[in-house]
Amino acid sequence: SSFERKPIESFSSEDQINFMQALMSARKDDLISLSGPVIEGFLHLMESVIAQWGFRVVSWVPQLFHITVEICKLVAVNGKPQEKEGLRRGPIRTLCFQRLCELFTRFGSSVNFTQYSLSFWSALEPSLVMLPEMVVENEGCPAVLLLLRTMSAEPDLVKLLSDHEDAVGAVVGCIGATTRRSAMDASLTFVENLLTVEDQASAVLGQELVRKFTPQLMNQFAERLGSKETDDTPEKTKKASSRGKHSSSWRRELEILCHVSGFVTSGDVKNATTGDNVTYVETLFKLLLPFLEPARGLSDDDIRNVVQILFSLTSDLDSSTSNSVFSDISRALGPYRSREGIKTLSIRLDIASLVDKIAENVPRLKKITSLLVMLLSVDSKRVEEICFETAIPALNSLNDGETWKSLCDGPDSTPFDLMPLIQVCFNFLHNEDGVISRASFVGLKALVLAAASSGSESWLKLIETIVVPLSRSGLQSRESQIRRPYINLVREISILFRDDPSPALCGDLFPLVDTENPDMDFFLSVSHLQIHRRARAFQRIRKILLAQSQGSLGFQLSSLSLSNVLLPIALHPVYESKQKSEETFAMESIATLGAISRLLSWSKYNSLLWSVLSQFERYPDQQRYLVAAMCAIIDGFNFDLVRKDTESSESKTSVWRSLENRIIPKVEGLLSKETTDKSGRKVNLLRPSVLLALTRLFQKFPSNEFEKKLPSILTVICSALKNRDSSARDVARTTLGKLVVAIDLKYLPDVIRELAITLTEGYQLHVRAACVHTILLELSKVYEAPSDTETDYFSPPFDNSTIAFMDLIQADLFGEANERRESKETNVRFVKEAAGTKTVHAVELLARMISFKPSNARNGHRSRSAVHCVVGPFLERLRLPDVDAKIIRKIKEILSRVVVGISNNPSVTADELFPFVYASIQPFIGEEAANS
Repeated sequence: SSFERKPIESFSSEDQINFMQALMSARKDDLISLSGPVIEGFLHLMESVIAQWGFRVVSWVPQLFHITVEICKLVAVNGKPQEKEGLRRGPIRTLCFQRLCELFTRFGSSVNFTQYSLSFWSALEPSLVMLPEMVVENEGCPAVLLLLRTMSAEPDLVKLLSDHEDAVGAVVGCIGATTRRSAMDASLTFVENLLTVEDQASAVLGQELVRKFTPQLMNQFAERLGSKETDDTPEKTKKASSRGKHSSSWRRELEILCHVSGFVTSGDVKNATTGDNVTYVETLFKLLLPFLEPARGLSDDDIRNVVQILFSLTSDLDSSTSNSVFSDISRALGPYRSREGIKTLSIRLDIASLVDKIAENVPRLKKITSLLVMLLSVDSKRVEEICFETAIPALNSLNDGETWKSLCDGPDSTPFDLMPLIQVCFNFLHNEDGVISRASFVGLKALVLAAASSGSESWLKLIETIVVPLSRSGLQSRESQIRRPYINLVREISILFRDDPSPALCGDLFPLVDTENPDMDFFLSVSHLQIHRRARAFQRIRKILLAQSQGSLGFQLSSLSLSNVLLPIALHPVYESKQKSEETFAMESIATLGAISRLLSWSKYNSLLWSVLSQFERYPDQQRYLVAAMCAIIDGFNFDLVRKDTESSESKTSVWRSLENRIIPKVEGLLSKETTDKSGRKVNLLRPSVLLALTRLFQKFPSNEFEKKLPSILTVICSALKNRDSSARDVARTTLGKLVVAIDLKYLPDVIRELAITLTEGYQLHVRAACVHTILLELSKVYEAPSDTETDYFSPPFDNSTIAFMDLIQADLFGEANERRESKETNVRFVKEAAGTKTVHAVELLARMISFKPSNARNGHRSRSAVHCVVGPFLERLRLPDVDAKIIRKIKEILSRVVVGISNNPSVTADELFPFVYASIQPFIGEEAANS
C-alpha cells in the first residue's frame, strides 16, 4: 500500500525490487481486506495475462504463484465459519487451482517450484484430505485433481509431488467404485504419468511414489472391479442413461495393474487385508479371472496383461486359495459355451504356465500341470502352431483310463484335479487338425470309462458336473463337424451310465442306442454323413416322443435330456439347411422340434419359442424354415392359461401373461413380410402359416378371449385382400379359407361380415366374391350337412350363415360387380378374380352343405330354412315385372346348379324334398299344370 499506483515500468530499479519482494512477503492476512469480486477479478485477469503474454511474464511467475497460493490458504476448506462474509470460497478456490494449473503447464520446466513446496502443500492440504470424498458420484472433476494431473505430466514437477506423498495417496483414493468418468480419467492419467515419465531421474521417482501406494492402489482396483455398478467391461457396458456416468476404463486399469503388479512384495501383502482375513491379492486375483473369458472381448494384448498380473500375484497365494482358483483358471483353457475358447496358442501356453506356477503351492497338482504344459506346447520354428512332437505323445498318453486315474491317485487328490486336462481335451475337439481332435475324443472316452469303472462318488460327480455339461454345450455348436464328437461322447456316457438314476448322466438316453444295429442307433444315424440317414433318425425319435406324449412309452426321456440334448440336435437343421436336397431333412427336424416342444416345461418352451422368434433378422435366408419351426412349436403348446382360485373364480397364470406381453406381440410382427412384386414395388406379403399358428394359439385361450382377438386376425387378412398384387391376394384368400376351417363355424358370420365391411368397391367386389367361393370350397372338403335327426332341435351354425352368404352372392351376380364384369369401358380394371363362374359354383356348394329342412319354414318363418334362403331370392327375382330374358337365363343356370347341389346333399329326404319342389314351382306354372 506504500507504493504509488502507476505503471511498473515507471518504477525505479530499487522500487521494482522492493515491490516484487513485497509481493513475495504477502500473506493471507494481508488479503482479508480484499472483497470477493476483487479477488475473483484478479484471478480472471491472471488467466488473460498468462494466455496473452505467455513466456514474457516468466519473471513474475514466483510472485503470481505466491499470491495465488496465499489466496488458496484464505479460502481453504477448514470446516470453520467463514472469516469474511460475501467471500465465495468454492469458486475462488477452483479459480486458484486453475491458475496454478496454467502456471505449471507453461512454466513447469523453466521455473523451480520446489522452493515453494512447503507453502504450496500447506495451501492444498485441506483440499487433498477431502479429495476422495469430492469425487463420489460427482459428474465433474475437482479442480485440485486436474492440478495434480498436470503436475504428474511434467518431469520437474514430479519432484514437487515427492515432497508431499499424501497427494499421491489422495489421487489413488479417487479410484473407487463410485467414481465417475471425468474424475476416473484424471486419476488414471495421474498414475500413468508417474509410471511413464520420460526423464530418467523423474521416472524412478514417479515409480517409487506409485510403489509406496501399491497396496492401496490394488485395493482400490479390487473394490472397483468387484462393484457391479461399475462393471463396464465390453459385454456389460450399459447403454442406458448411465452411459457416461462411469468410465469404460477397464483396459487402462488393466495396463496400470499390469505395471504395478511387479511392485507387489510379500511385505506389502501381510499388512493389507480385507474382511474375513482374505488379502487384497486374493480378492484381486479372483476378480481378474473372469477377464480371461472369451465373452469379455479382450484383445490378445489385454489377455496377456491379465495373465501377467495374475502371474505376479500367484506367489502371494496360500495353498488353500491356490487350490480354489486352480479350477477357475483352468476353465480359461476350455471351450466357451459352444465355441472354441482362447485361440491364440501362445496365450494358452501362458495360461498353462500360470496354472503350473499355481501348482507350486499345491504339490499334488504338479504332475498334472507338467502334462498340461506339454499338451499346449508351441512349435518354436512355426508361428502359432502346436508342437506335435510334444503334444501328440502327451495326448496319446490320455487314451488309457489308467493314466487318468494315476494322475489323481495321491492321498489328497480328487478327480477334480484333472480339470485343466479335461478343459484342454474338450477345446481340442474344435481343432481343425483331425489327428488332435480324434485323439482328444479318444482321451475323453477313456476318462468316462475310468469314471464308470471306478464307481466312486467323486468320479461320478466329475462326469455329472464337468464332462456332461461341457458335452451338452458342444451340441450347441453351429458346425456339424464339431458336433459329431460331442454327440458320440453323449452316446458313450449314456451307455456306461445307463443304470444310474441321475438324469444328469444321460442314462435315460440309452434306449436310443442300438449297439447291434448301427443303422437303428439314433446318435450314430443323426451324426452320419449321409443326409437320408439323419432324416430317418428324426423320424424314429419322433415316434418315440409321440409315444411318450401319449403315455404309451415303456421308458421316459427326462426333461434335461429333451432340452439339452435332443432339442439342440433337432434345431440346427433349421439354420443350416441351405440346399434343395436338404429340404426333407430340415422338415423332419422341424417336425421333431414340434414333438419335443410338447414335452418341455414352460420355461424351456418359452425360451425355445423366443429364441426362434428372435432369429428372423439374423437369418433372413432361413425364414421359411424358421416360420415352419415357429408354427411347429406353437402347435405343441399345451399349458394351462388359467387357474382356479375358488370354485367360482379364475385367474391368469404366468403363462398367459408371458404370451400376452411378450410372445404374441412378437408373432404378430411376423404376420407379413416385405417382398417385391412384378413391377418392382415393395409390398407386404401375408405369411399364412404364421397367421394360422397364431389362430391356433388364440384358440387355447378361453372363448371370450378368442372372440376378442379374432377381429384383429380378420382385419389383417382383409387388408391383405385389398392388395393390388394378385399373388398377395391369392395367398390371403387361401389363408382365409384355411382359417375358416380351423375355427368353429359359429364364427363364420363374423368372417362374412368382415368381408362385407372391408371389400366394398371396385375390384375389391370381385375379390370378395372369390373369397366366398374359396371359403365354401375349403369347407366342402371337411364339412357335411348333419343328418335329419341331428337338426331336429337346433339349427346348425353353417345354416345360420346362409343369409350372409346369399347377400354377397346376389351382390356379385346382380350388383355393381356384375356391371363391372360386363362393362365394355376401357377404364374398368380387370382382375383375375372376375373371370370364371366362381359365384355360380359357390351357390352349388352352398346347396350341397346346408341342412335340407324346408319344413322349418312353416308359419312364415322362411329364414329358419336354409334351402329357402338359397332358392327364395332367385324365385323372388323371377316374379319381378321387369325381369328380362338375360336375367331369366342366369337364374335358370343358377337353379340348375342348386339342383345339382341338393342332389348331392346327404341330408335330403323324400318327405322334405317333394313338398318343397311343389311349393317352389307351383306359383310359376299354375295350379292346373301342377296337378296334371
